[in-house]
Amino acid sequence: MGWVGYFVGGNKRGRGSYLGRCYFLRCLLADVRAGELYFFSCKRNYFLGWVLPPLCAELRNFVMQPIILPMVLTIAESQDKSDFEISSLPALIPVLNTASGETLLQLVKHTELISHKASQEHLISHILPMLVRAYDDTDARLQEEVLKKTIVLAKLDVQVMVKQVVLPLVHGLALKTTVAAVRVNALLCFSDMVHIVDKKSVLDVLQAIQQCIAVDHSSPTLMCTLGVGNSILKQFGIEFVVEYVLPLLIPLLITQQLNVQQFAKYMLFVKDELRKIEEKRGVTLTDAGVSEVRTLPASEGHPSGQMNKSASNVPSIG
Repeated sequence: MGWVGYFVGGNKRGRGSYLGRCYFLRCLLADVRAGELYFFSCKRNYFLGWVLPPLCAELRNFVMQPIILPMVLTIAESQDKSDFEISSLPALIPVLNTASGETLLQLVKHTELISHKASQEHLISHILPMLVRAYDDTDARLQEEVLKKTIVLAKLDVQVMVKQVVLPLVHGLALKTTVAAVRVNALLCFSDMVHIVDKKSVLDVLQAIQQCIAVDHSSPTLMCTLGVGNSILKQFGIEFVVEYVLPLLIPLLITQQLNVQQFAKYMLFVKDELRKIEEKRGVTLTDAGVSEVRTLPASEGHPSGQMNKSASNVPSIG
């Protein structure tokens, strides 16, 4: 295995040669990611036994971290949970606790990989604080990426921590950012998190969205707002939507930023919810302004046949 010897050989040739070996291995692992999985599986023991230990040791060097970390994480993809916690995670923990800049961005991008291989204790003690630092960072790339990865935590067994710690940070980014991509991803995050929060938290989300659309009527923001409405409908039902979501959405129908297809989606949502209320009340308004009262089943509180279909003119307003 000459290439292994080339990488793990001593430092006789100096730091410049070591950097050359790192770039060599980085290109090698890029080929592995591109599809050379058979090669990697055949040489797995060499990677884990000979290549990974010196790489992990170099993670202590802040200058080398942006070069070394992608390689360590690529190798980690082939490790099972036990191997990862024994051989890779101990070297990653100091990086998780202190990373910033490009290194922090790389860690956030690999949140799903690390979260699924780490224990819940490490998730709470190291991974969640790492994500919190990303939320607080001023780099819009970090903010956008951490918002994309937040739903990973919502799917794990740390939902209480997500509601208590992460949701307020999403609120903060949605309201304070001036970057459209960050605001859109914050709204997408709201939509993904609806199923793990209670009604009070949803009302806080709607209030935050109200503040967002007060200053931003761009079509991506408006369509994400509609997406949140759909998520709330699935989780809390028609009555909650009619009371709290429709008053937010209906005024947006007159904004000029919605194109024809987007306007149609808004109208379909609004009409569907109003139709459901009509069906629930057993009353349908026709285009002529006439109300048709349908017979309601006994299960809805009326004896079967008590209310016959009838028509009456609806008095006009004015």
